[in-house]
Amino acid sequence: KILSSSIFNSIKFPMICKPKEWKKSHIKSNNDYGNKGNYITEIGGYLLEEFNELNNNNTIVRLNSFNKTDSIISDSQVNTINFLDSRGFKINKDVLKFVKEEWEDDNSKLFKGFNRLHEFTDIIYENNNLNSNIKNEILSHNSKYWVYKNIINIATLFQNQIIYFPTYLDFRGRIYPT
Repeated sequence: KILSSSIFNSIKFPMICKPKEWKKSHIKSNNDYGNKGNYITEIGGYLLEEFNELNNNNTIVRLNSFNKTDSIISDSQVNTINFLDSRGFKINKDVLKFVKEEWEDDNSKLFKGFNRLHEFTDIIYENNNLNSNIKNEILSHNSKYWVYKNIINIATLFQNQIIYFPTYLDFRGRIYPT
């Protein structure tokens, strides 16, 4: 029922096992993914390479157009990413219960109306000459509705699991979940 009630992007699911560790060497090899004396010898994160590729998680430091040079990766950064990746999380069932009750409440103070599709959703499909500002308002509202609904459904799906979030560095050294 949960999976059929919304559209999931499985790439954004948390993991139910620890992510693979990133491995680094100061010696260049034929399989390195690194630069300037810091060679990633094994890509960490998702267990399946397809998910790493789809998430651009094939480097420990995400590439960015502002990053004009290769990033030097320290042992501390690799160890930090591996440490964070190994931390498991649990869904707080009391909070989830509260959120789900608020989701069902038409007068929810938490969701402020975003727990329902916009009241004029149907006119988007019925009226091709709809004012673009009104159309954007409806689409923006519905986008928030679907994001909240997906988060609640994912939390419900994983409420009895220990979950993990693979992390990565940006070119400034900030850490983000995938």
